[in-house]
Amino acid sequence: MNKWLTKWSIKKVALVFIIAVVTVFICSGPGWRSFAAGKITRISPHRKTVCTANPKIRKWFRNYRRGTSAKYFKKGENSWPVPVRLRWRSGLGRGALFTVRVSKNRSMKGAVTYRTKKKYLDLHEPESARTYYWTVTGKNAGKAYTSKVKRFRVAAYPRTIKVGGVSNVRDFGGYSTPYGRIKQGVVYQSANLDKITKAGKKKLLKKLRVRTDLDLRKTGEGTSGKGSPLGKTVRYRHRSGVMYDEVWKNKKNRKRLVNEVRVFVSKKNYPVMFHCTYGRDRTGTLAFTVGGLLGMNKKDLYRNYELSFFSVMGSHGSKTVDERLKMLDSLYRYFRTYRSKEHSLRWNIERFLLDNGMEKREIKAVRKNLVNA
Repeated sequence: MNKWLTKWSIKKVALVFIIAVVTVFICSGPGWRSFAAGKITRISPHRKTVCTANPKIRKWFRNYRRGTSAKYFKKGENSWPVPVRLRWRSGLGRGALFTVRVSKNRSMKGAVTYRTKKKYLDLHEPESARTYYWTVTGKNAGKAYTSKVKRFRVAAYPRTIKVGGVSNVRDFGGYSTPYGRIKQGVVYQSANLDKITKAGKKKLLKKLRVRTDLDLRKTGEGTSGKGSPLGKTVRYRHRSGVMYDEVWKNKKNRKRLVNEVRVFVSKKNYPVMFHCTYGRDRTGTLAFTVGGLLGMNKKDLYRNYELSFFSVMGSHGSKTVDERLKMLDSLYRYFRTYRSKEHSLRWNIERFLLDNGMEKREIKAVRKNLVNA
């Protein structure tokens, strides 16, 4: 026997040999084959940034220049988003049921659960600029396998939403302000809801949890004044809206705009969906006013406005994109110089609201309700 082969080395060789034999036995057995076949693998996306804006909006938003939305004006409904496809592989075989849990928290607290027999799930309209966490559990013949928690981030693009029977729908949130990012899932803007489908209504009530329908149309314009098409479970707030240069036409109109903004004061009203007929002019004026009050920069205010031109209803009418932008320009100039050229747009809009009956505590409440501090 060689000198180096001590008693200790003999023990180590024997231990390695035993482990190798046991491993071969287990790996060749039915138990191991079952585990390997059922294990959930190739899970994606993980540690990646995904984008839900469709390619047209993505390119336009990223390379934004004033008026370039004209390329999509009157070209159909080009506002709809694309889903995030969650994928995985598993050898569980036919009949396997997969449970997917998606959460905004690493701890998976408050996760939303989905079930499917496919090896993928299309996640529709997640919030932008947010990280999501998810797991997959596969089950078949009494056996279950669960993946580790995976994560992905949604890129910071507008969160447009597809709702059956309603055009020009989007989340008002997601934009940055000096106070923080505007909350998502609390305010939505759109064209009228008169032709909403049964599925569309269910989506607004169950998924988006809309509690207030803020209708900016005149009485008799469509179903305006007759209550919300969403039913009696939502608060119907009817405010005959003003737009563009109508705002400073007279004191009554200025008060009307203030009363529109007041709907955002009470927490009980959220989530709020506000709209006129096309979701562009009266809706655009209110969005510009509230966005400016929250501190959105000029570029984002104009981008949010121009998103309407990617939709059917937002493209309605004989005026061109350039003509409508000039109308918005007049509103911007009015607010920008309302009290002082030396102060910001935000400061001037705040003074406008205070001068026309709104209280400081109400303005503070709007900011608190809408901005993530």
